[in-house]
Amino acid sequence: MVSLKDLCEQQRSNILVFRSIQSMTGATMIVTLFAVLGLFASFASCDITKEDVVARGIESRPIAFQAQLRYKQAFFPLNVPLVFPVCTLNEGNGYNAKTGAFTAPVAGLYTFSAHLCSKPGKHMRFAMVKGPAILATSGTYENTAVGCAFVNTIVRLKRGDSVRVVAKWINSHLWADIYRWNSFTGYLINA
Repeated sequence: MVSLKDLCEQQRSNILVFRSIQSMTGATMIVTLFAVLGLFASFASCDITKEDVVARGIESRPIAFQAQLRYKQAFFPLNVPLVFPVCTLNEGNGYNAKTGAFTAPVAGLYTFSAHLCSKPGKHMRFAMVKGPAILATSGTYENTAVGCAFVNTIVRLKRGDSVRVVAKWINSHLWADIYRWNSFTGYLINA
């Protein structure tokens, strides 16, 4: 991928070539060259930083995370955030393994998914939320076995918006073992 700075350097070279052609004879050539020079003159003073390139969407860095909760049984009251402390991927450093929240480092369209399991004979109801707004919700209950549920969503976030998974039942019971890992994942689709 060509960066904006590389493009500016290329345009500076083109301007030097066009300026040397200006000395040639021919009124038509001079008028044409002035028109072309007008287009490229804006590139002559390029001083582009990495932040400018990212802000203009010319270059994007990957933003993705995968966090898991392994080998744990836990009770969660209504609206308590779930924390997934085992972070196996955190490109862009948007996920906080201590709070369980993903905070968007850049504005864009994101997708998130969560997979949670319930203790046998217990409910596990959960939702992905952005502030107080519920983005997606699911739950599971199995009378004699461990039950698991999955949910995903796509949402547009502003820089600094947070998404997390919270319990949505007054008595949610989470189950995890070597065969069932609870997880919360997400990634930037498009900035």
